[in-house]
Amino acid sequence: NTRRLSGGFNPNSDPEGATMDVDEGDKTKVTALHWSYSLMANALLLFLVHPRLDDVEMSRLTSYVMSCLLGDLKVIRMPAACVLLMISRFESFERAGAPVVANVLSSQPGALATIVANLGLCHSVGDGAGGARGPQGRADALVQAAENLYGAGSDMSGKPWPRTRACDDHVPVGSFVVACARLFGLFARVAPRVVCDELEAPLSRLAFADGDRGARCAAAEAVAGVLASRSPPRWAAPLLLRAFDEAANDSTEEWLRAVRYAARGGESSGAGCEPLLSALSSPVCRATATVSQQARRLEAALMCVAELAAPPVSDASIAFQESFMDELLASGESSPLANPSRATREEAARLAAQLIGAHGGDDEGSPTHGDGVGAHERFAGLRAKANALLAQFVACAPDACRESLERQPSDARLLDGDESPRAGNPGDPGVVVMDLDHAQDPVTTKAGSVGFTTGSHGF
Repeated sequence: NTRRLSGGFNPNSDPEGATMDVDEGDKTKVTALHWSYSLMANALLLFLVHPRLDDVEMSRLTSYVMSCLLGDLKVIRMPAACVLLMISRFESFERAGAPVVANVLSSQPGALATIVANLGLCHSVGDGAGGARGPQGRADALVQAAENLYGAGSDMSGKPWPRTRACDDHVPVGSFVVACARLFGLFARVAPRVVCDELEAPLSRLAFADGDRGARCAAAEAVAGVLASRSPPRWAAPLLLRAFDEAANDSTEEWLRAVRYAARGGESSGAGCEPLLSALSSPVCRATATVSQQARRLEAALMCVAELAAPPVSDASIAFQESFMDELLASGESSPLANPSRATREEAARLAAQLIGAHGGDDEGSPTHGDGVGAHERFAGLRAKANALLAQFVACAPDACRESLERQPSDARLLDGDESPRAGNPGDPGVVVMDLDHAQDPVTTKAGSVGFTTGSHGF
């Protein structure tokens, strides 16, 4: 009985005389019910949902799950989000569940803002991670229980994300909860008008909440989920990029994950978020943009490339990657690889390495990415530009290495005669051996471990 299990914890109640009185009009308003029983009962119901529900049961269960998201039982919110995502894949959800979600979001004033704020309270972010709340009372003693419940329920929300190769160095870590992003993607699908009209204001406030990283994490998840929907509102992409630009250096991980999630919607078959890709690929004015803005734009582009390089890809994602290759291949200081700022050069080098690794190589060995006829031609431009970028690295590497060693003589390695290097043996794996007087392909004792020095040439 979902109505009987939707109780919340009232700290002002008398546990000895606890009784439960449920208001049929609002399942989130309940009187005394001990938190331990409420936690156990709700968790059991959420984890024992039967996959075959008729329309009446689906409607009641959806209403109950929405009451958990809006209610005051903190520990059960994350599992409730996972269950809602799970039942959204059931056959009867579109008939009986989606209308309930849309009705709750549209009929209860501030429902979306309440859900975002409630999920922000579920993020346990320590003081060393960009600011956090102080003690919140007894509920904070259940943080570990909440994390355990979410760990058990996260599989219900969908496939693991991101799905990457073992060699992917750009798998982000942090406090970004994928289930929350998927939840707001679901809201954007079933109630797009409500999301467009009512979510911008609370997200604009929470995204810049000073000293409350949990709220910022929830805002990042929400805007990422909305951007990943089929028809994202026009305010979503600018808000995400502005929040990332203005984030403190130790609080960028959640925004980077939001960018990567929004790039493809957390799905391997996603085509790419065109508003986000278009905003990122627009060139910045170097005369007015700060060093941080230029570097972070390239960092965000790297997250998108890491997500979009895998098959399948859309025309928008190909155009996005080609635009950054053109930018990197620009002559002189027009290229970010030759930017006076070291931070910008380093981010540009990382982006170039990702693009070369994803698309460089011979035509004969290039993958078709499973896109059928014409896939080879679609990637021909990317392959050509990736190989040109690699050739540019190789051609400029000797001069860049020489200049770097002249600036830092202590880093010089004696590789001639019988003298061994002061640090690093050329016979060891990963050590690059290069003749600075003859431009040639660098030789490394371990395939794929060629490194490039970031001198003023940008390599």
